[in-house]
Amino acid sequence: MAKAGFVHCPSANEPDVAKCFFCLIELEGWEPNDDPWEEHTKRHNCGFLSLTKHFDDLTMEEY
Repeated sequence: MAKAGFVHCPSANEPDVAKCFFCLIELEGWEPNDDPWEEHTKRHNCGFLSLTKHFDDLTMEEY
């Protein structure tokens, strides 16, 4: 999930919430076979998803 930009941010009422660190979309109700990349692209246009380089290879200027 982290490679797709998500950070786990559970609460008492929503234990499986994940939020994108880039666009801040929150998704919940994850199933074991859900693909985080696919779920992310279905719901929002996020700049993180359109990066041309792997996140680890970005410079500060490119980020």
